[in-house]
Amino acid sequence: QLNARAQIPGALLRIRAADRTGVVEVGIDGPDQMAAIARTVQPDIAVVTSIGSEHNHSFGSLEATRNEKAGMVRVLPASGIAVLNGDDPNVRWMASQIKARVITFGFDPSSQVRASDARLDWPRGMRFRLHVDGAERDVRIQLIGRHMVYAALAAVAVAMAEGHALEKIVARLAALTPTPGRLVPVPLASGAMLLCDDLKSGLETIHAALDVLAEVPAARKIVVLGPINEPVGSQGPLYRELGARIAQIAQLASISTVLP
Repeated sequence: QLNARAQIPGALLRIRAADRTGVVEVGIDGPDQMAAIARTVQPDIAVVTSIGSEHNHSFGSLEATRNEKAGMVRVLPASGIAVLNGDDPNVRWMASQIKARVITFGFDPSSQVRASDARLDWPRGMRFRLHVDGAERDVRIQLIGRHMVYAALAAVAVAMAEGHALEKIVARLAALTPTPGRLVPVPLASGAMLLCDDLKSGLETIHAALDVLAEVPAARKIVVLGPINEPVGSQGPLYRELGARIAQIAQLASISTVLP
């Protein structure tokens, strides 16, 4: 993984003195890591998009996960900025841990950078209405899924804080292409469309992909699913729940996993 501890020093060293901004994604895989990494990175702006079950085996609960990840926002100076997902209670909690300025983003009307009327524009991406600093804009992104709108909103929050013009931000968002392995539409020679989301398989990401598939206007839908990454609790009920949901969305499914 390019955001693992071993890659972070290299990412920092690639930031040159002439660069106005450096962006570093930080990943962890166990307890007592984030605080040390944060002291190395020393961010001026920290972005937290969500707290999920991906690290369930390492931390045991979402509360433990959020406490560990909060290590990055805790090192922010009073002049720094924490950009937090206002729709995620575990991310919103982090505002209580810091003295830095907080900018929230999400769909909730209380968020400072907000989206409304988000809709799938298959297979081109997503469209939504952006609300920020009293201004509104219609935004189009090539990223697919409602959860991808959160990433776009976080980008808007950071860019606005850095003094970029809203029109320029919206244009850059429209030009951004999907990350390989994260809901990338791939046209096949048969005329079918493959929606490839094989980078990770946390339970939240599986449901996010199924949310998109449910909206896709297709006469026939097929789901190919691997095992859930770090499932929370007993696997049997999780797979039965997924099976019931897939049955409502698709005509055919193939699920590869080993149940206890």
